[in-house]
Amino acid sequence: MTTLLRRRARAEEGHPADLETPRTPEEDAPAAVEWTGPAAWMTKLTTWGLLACLTAGPVALGLAGWMAWTLMTQPAPVSVESDTTARAGEQTSVEAFATDFVVTWLTTTTGEEKRLTPFVGSSSGLVLPEKAWLVWDAAPADAAPVEGNSVGSSQGNAQGNPAAVEASSDASGVWTVTVAATVAETNSAPAVRRYFQVPVAYQDGAMAAQAFPAPVAAPQTAEAPRLAYRYPAALSDPVSAASAEFLSALLVGGDVTRVISPGAQIRAISPAPYTVAEVEEVRVDEDLTELPEDLPDGQKVHVLVTATATPKASAGALSVQYALTLTARDGRWEVSSHDPAPSTLPPESEDSTGSQDTSIDPGTGSPSTAPTTQPESQQSDSPLN
Repeated sequence: MTTLLRRRARAEEGHPADLETPRTPEEDAPAAVEWTGPAAWMTKLTTWGLLACLTAGPVALGLAGWMAWTLMTQPAPVSVESDTTARAGEQTSVEAFATDFVVTWLTTTTGEEKRLTPFVGSSSGLVLPEKAWLVWDAAPADAAPVEGNSVGSSQGNAQGNPAAVEASSDASGVWTVTVAATVAETNSAPAVRRYFQVPVAYQDGAMAAQAFPAPVAAPQTAEAPRLAYRYPAALSDPVSAASAEFLSALLVGGDVTRVISPGAQIRAISPAPYTVAEVEEVRVDEDLTELPEDLPDGQKVHVLVTATATPKASAGALSVQYALTLTARDGRWEVSSHDPAPSTLPPESEDSTGSQDTSIDPGTGSPSTAPTTQPESQQSDSPLN
């Protein structure tokens, strides 16, 4: 507007060219106005920051030095997971070493002392038999860590696979390994289960036995658990019938899906190893007479089934036991799971009448005295009564 007025004034004074001269849009645009406030504030803040740093320089320098010294003097963090993994690997190594040493020691005869050099170094003064012992199934068992610096292996069963049944270590890296093996002095001598203890030093993957194997007693046997199957079921009971049909399909051959619950992850053994699977006893964890006559879907019972299985090779029948969970569906019992272990009672538990539960045979799950809550009809149907 101001420019236009000026041009009109100049035209009135005799300058018509001012009205005819074209103007570019850039010339007509208003002049840009710049705000220098932010730049000024940044300059002030930077100045204040520099002054603060100069003022607090000695204090900040001392604080930084103290923090650096603290970090340098702190111990490095220890990974519990990596330490546990390393200890497990170390135990596996010493168990295998001790097992090999025991086998070599038992099978080395007079004049073959050099066979023991890789394990114990010097075998000076060692007395060896003229005939090697016979050794079977020497192998380490699985292991699990225990309190402190000790790591314990699974206890080997005297009738199971020979194993390094126990291993523990102290802080010095020395392990004490107990090896189990089946041995016989001669071909005509009976085979027996023996246990030998070996101290093994471990350092950075290198191992050496600190002494010759020492025969020791077998690990102590744990007290038998008290099983929860306190009630015998008649072999004609639907629970027993469902259990028998399941074992027949599982062991002898058949359609196992007919007798298991939908979704149950159970498959029949293929090829079937037995020709006959005859149920001898079925025990349950609750009184079947107290269940409703019309079974609701989802009703469960836990059973322990004892059966006799006859192999196809006619090598002789043997007893087998299955801990099963049965679930009701559409008025019938179906096997919903093959339990990994039998159900057990808590220590010193009491039954519903208040009387103390009797001890239960871990082999059959049968109490030496039937609980007072068992019906007479069930007692008479039990093969043990």
